[in-house]
Amino acid sequence: MATLQEALRLAFEHHRNGRAGEAGILCDRILQAVPRNAAALRLRGALLAGSGQPEEALAHFAKALRIEPADAAGRCGHAAALDGLGRAGEAERGYRRAAALDPAHAPAWFGLGGALRRCGDPDRALAAFARAVASDPALTAARAAHDALRADIQLIDARLAEAHDRLSGGGKDAPAGFRAIVRDAPGHAKARFSLGFALAAAGRFSEADRAYRVAIALGPQTPLPYLLLADQLQQRAQLFSPAAALFGRAAVLAPDDATAQAGLGDALFNAGRLADALPAMRRVVALTPGDAEAHDTLLFSMLALPATSNGSLAAEVERFRQRHGHALPVAPHANDRDPERILRVGYVSGAIREDHNILYFLEPLLTGHDRRRVEVHVYADTDYADPAQARMGRLTEHRHSLLGLDDAQAARRIRDDGVDILVSLLGRGSMLPRTGVFRHRPAPVQVAFHHVMTSADEAMDYWLTDPVAHPPGSTEPFVERLVRLPRYCQYRPPADAPETVAPPLRRNGVPTFGCFTSRWKISDPTIDAWGRILNAVPGSRLLLKGQGLAEPSIQAFYRRRLAEVGVTPERLLFRPFTPGRDNHLAVYNEVDVALDTHPYAYGNTAFEALWMGVPVVTLAGDRFASRMAASILDAAGLEGWITGTPDAFVARTVALARDGAALDSWRRTARAHLSASRICQAPAYARHVERAYRWMWRRWCRGLPAKETVPQ
Repeated sequence: MATLQEALRLAFEHHRNGRAGEAGILCDRILQAVPRNAAALRLRGALLAGSGQPEEALAHFAKALRIEPADAAGRCGHAAALDGLGRAGEAERGYRRAAALDPAHAPAWFGLGGALRRCGDPDRALAAFARAVASDPALTAARAAHDALRADIQLIDARLAEAHDRLSGGGKDAPAGFRAIVRDAPGHAKARFSLGFALAAAGRFSEADRAYRVAIALGPQTPLPYLLLADQLQQRAQLFSPAAALFGRAAVLAPDDATAQAGLGDALFNAGRLADALPAMRRVVALTPGDAEAHDTLLFSMLALPATSNGSLAAEVERFRQRHGHALPVAPHANDRDPERILRVGYVSGAIREDHNILYFLEPLLTGHDRRRVEVHVYADTDYADPAQARMGRLTEHRHSLLGLDDAQAARRIRDDGVDILVSLLGRGSMLPRTGVFRHRPAPVQVAFHHVMTSADEAMDYWLTDPVAHPPGSTEPFVERLVRLPRYCQYRPPADAPETVAPPLRRNGVPTFGCFTSRWKISDPTIDAWGRILNAVPGSRLLLKGQGLAEPSIQAFYRRRLAEVGVTPERLLFRPFTPGRDNHLAVYNEVDVALDTHPYAYGNTAFEALWMGVPVVTLAGDRFASRMAASILDAAGLEGWITGTPDAFVARTVALARDGAALDSWRRTARAHLSASRICQAPAYARHVERAYRWMWRRWCRGLPAKETVPQ
């Protein structure tokens, strides 16, 4: 044994003094005698790497690690061999393991810095070089690498900052500056994804996609390019499943990054994977306890999950109320307490604009208001000076843009306008709901209208609803006082709707069911009901159209899922996004019966289908979000299409699909029937709303609290 130890000592001495040949001869003799000598294997690996034989070096280091897996020097050598083979990503992981085994092992940090730099991650490479220098100040190569890299980073950072300034200033060809940096530093991941960002800002999304992917290849441990690419896939291409995978990778790399977790939750939600989405959303709430918007997202998403009970929803509503739902202290309102004067009513939503379907139900109310009783104001994140919004003048002369104003500033603007009753439209789940304005209590009376759930905000006094959306004894949680109108919804028929045609059953010989909605609304119980319906009507087909349904992987999921219950793939039809509302509505001419979703039901979609002569069958649940279509059908005088159990939903749909005469009749008479029904009587509807406002106002004038006995 002493002879062996002496031979090893001499071999290492030859290696240190540059006598690689002599060291190699000794190593070979030792390994012939003791093939599993880990020290000799490591030295032989180092000698092979030094002579330009990385494959053979890697094999020797691997053998040594199998014998002594916890040896930091061996791990470092193995990583160096991988590095020599151009496998920088694997090398990086190897160096990290070596440094974890011995945090003072300077060669591991030095190697890690080099690998990170080659992976396009100069900032973390610089930190690794610094650790190498701190561990061994005599390692001059590490110090030189550190100083050179720091100079390069400072230079490139200065150039990137200059390029970003040009981008922020709206330069004509902002990507050009980033391209120049990439030419000079092709392995710089930050420069690559900065180029991608500039290309995306210029609307060159295909090029941006490529730049992001190169950045990911260069710096696979950097979260930001994953986030940028994922956001582009989700927002621009509606490819939610690939986006979720990228957000998921970013969340693994940065588990405490709320942006990554929020993106993951959003993409999973839009891909219809609600049970997977909620943990990510809860993680965001935990990471950002002061962010009301993140908690809003969680609450809204719970509405679409079949497992959500009103009890579990109430618990989350209470958590939100305790964190975010307290009204902020404000000075007493100076509004004139005359109970019978003209009321100044303000409607607030980020979406009150010409191109938004909010006007389906808002326009009949605003145009139906009696100007002798109310003065109508609207507040939105909309540029009403834009010529595209010129037609909004037909709704009210008082239109106020909230662009550039935060919630406190917007509240001050509304208070200065002397608004008496402030109405929040859409609320949670909508784009720019502006519910934060209401916490500043800019008006004496504050009302939620067309909200799908409680605001959970103590500053919201009333929630306008109806006896169908909230029947007596409802167990849905809410903090407002419910005020039940005869009907909560009113519609303006779309002027650009195409003519209806005979039911497709007459052309095809078999009925076609349809569901026009977003992927996230299509729950497992909904799919199960579809399977039962399609099996009960041989040869029938199902047409799907909506956000997220054009993605090939999602279409494949539906085909697989329905095949499990005996529905062959060719019976499932998909229609892509169709620009223009007239083109969208025309697709209803391919459908005989529209199937509502559960537990999150149709809203505007139900009226669209009915106006196009397509019956809608709904399964009413135990809260507002699952009873919206039921309320619309009730107001339209079509109560027979409302069901209360899954069995009844299936039976009613099947019976309707088999009744060709009923389908013909509805197609012919739908528009006349709806026009004569309560759902298209704007003046009468406006009077009901105004009476509710007046009742609320009189209570405030008398100094009575909002939240007492509910009026019917």
